[in-house]
Amino acid sequence: MIIALASEGNRIAERFVRASEFAVYEVDFGRVGGRSTVIPGGRETGSFLRECKVDLVICGRIGPRSRQRLMEEGIKFFGGVSGPVERALSAYLDGSLEAAGDFNDYEEE
Repeated sequence: MIIALASEGNRIAERFVRASEFAVYEVDFGRVGGRSTVIPGGRETGSFLRECKVDLVICGRIGPRSRQRLMEEGIKFFGGVSGPVERALSAYLDGSLEAAGDFNDYEEE
């Protein structure tokens, strides 16, 4: 499974559409591979992440259009997350990651 975390440096980006980069990890039977960083560079994010073979996106606030695009590409998402990237990934893998109550981003661009 390949997991991408919408990020700004080492923290989860507050808004999916404003993420400057994605921290990408390959997870195989609970074992986490090294981190790579990918930058969409103006390309449509859903198809870009599909090209990167991403299965799951962990992000902060995410709007309905972005959610729809990810679903169309067959990419699952876990929104409403904040804090350090490594902590979010670890919490997701051990089942303790919790989303904010309202993670909708209605000011999507």
